[in-house]
Amino acid sequence: MRVLIIGLGSIDNKHIHALRTLCHDIDIYALRSGIIANEIIGVKNIYSLNDLPDAIDFVIISNSTNLHFETIL
Repeated sequence: MRVLIIGLGSIDNKHIHALRTLCHDIDIYALRSGIIANEIIGVKNIYSLNDLPDAIDFVIISNSTNLHFETIL
Protein backbone atom coordinates (compact mmCIF):
# COMPACT_ATOMS: atom_id res chain seq x y z
CA MET A 1 0.00 0.00 0.00
CA ARG A 2 1.19 3.52 -0.79
CA VAL A 3 0.07 6.46 1.33
CA LEU A 4 0.72 10.17 0.91
CA ILE A 5 0.60 12.46 3.94
CA ILE A 6 0.27 16.17 3.27
CA GLY A 7 1.18 18.35 6.22
CA LEU A 8 3.36 16.05 8.28
CA GLY A 9 3.18 17.33 11.85
CA SER A 10 3.20 15.95 15.36
CA ILE A 11 -0.20 14.22 15.06
CA ASP A 12 1.03 12.28 12.09
CA ASN A 13 3.27 10.15 14.26
CA LYS A 14 0.01 8.59 15.46
CA HIS A 15 -1.21 8.21 11.87
CA ILE A 16 2.07 6.56 10.84
CA HIS A 17 2.00 4.19 13.81
CA ALA A 18 -1.61 3.20 13.07
CA LEU A 19 -0.86 2.63 9.37
CA ARG A 20 2.13 0.43 10.17
CA THR A 21 0.07 -1.54 12.67
CA LEU A 22 -2.65 -2.19 10.09
CA CYS A 23 -0.36 -2.88 7.15
CA HIS A 24 3.22 -4.09 7.36
CA ASP A 25 3.84 -3.72 3.63
CA ILE A 26 3.40 0.04 3.34
CA ASP A 27 5.22 2.89 1.64
CA ILE A 28 4.60 6.27 3.25
CA TYR A 29 5.37 9.50 1.44
CA ALA A 30 5.28 12.96 3.02
CA LEU A 31 4.76 16.02 0.85
CA ARG A 32 6.98 18.60 2.48
CA SER A 33 6.91 22.35 1.97
CA GLY A 34 10.57 22.99 2.68
CA ILE A 35 13.86 21.31 1.94
CA ILE A 36 14.77 21.41 5.62
CA ALA A 37 12.29 18.87 6.96
CA ASN A 38 12.54 16.40 9.79
CA GLU A 39 13.39 12.88 8.72
CA ILE A 40 11.13 10.12 9.99
CA ILE A 41 12.40 6.58 9.61
CA GLY A 42 10.50 4.77 6.89
CA VAL A 43 8.84 7.92 5.51
CA LYS A 44 10.02 9.21 2.16
CA ASN A 45 10.05 13.00 1.96
CA ILE A 46 8.99 14.47 -1.36
CA TYR A 47 8.82 18.12 -2.32
CA SER A 48 6.62 17.98 -5.41
CA LEU A 49 3.69 15.84 -6.49
CA ASN A 50 5.77 15.05 -9.58
CA ASP A 51 8.02 12.98 -7.29
CA LEU A 52 5.22 10.56 -6.38
CA PRO A 53 4.99 7.06 -7.80
CA ASP A 54 2.13 6.47 -10.21
CA ALA A 55 -0.22 4.72 -7.82
CA ILE A 56 -1.14 6.12 -4.40
CA ASP A 57 -3.81 4.20 -2.50
CA PHE A 58 -4.93 7.09 -0.33
CA VAL A 59 -3.99 10.50 1.01
CA ILE A 60 -4.10 11.91 4.51
CA ILE A 61 -4.51 15.69 4.47
CA SER A 62 -3.31 16.95 7.83
CA ASN A 63 -2.03 20.42 7.15
CA SER A 64 -3.79 23.43 8.70
CA THR A 65 -7.56 23.18 8.36
CA ASN A 66 -7.78 26.46 6.47
CA LEU A 67 -5.54 24.94 3.75
CA HIS A 68 -7.52 21.72 3.19
CA PHE A 69 -9.66 22.96 0.30
CA GLU A 70 -6.67 24.50 -1.51
CA THR A 71 -4.72 21.28 -0.95
CA ILE A 72 -7.50 19.14 -2.41
CA LEU A 73 -7.63 21.31 -5.53
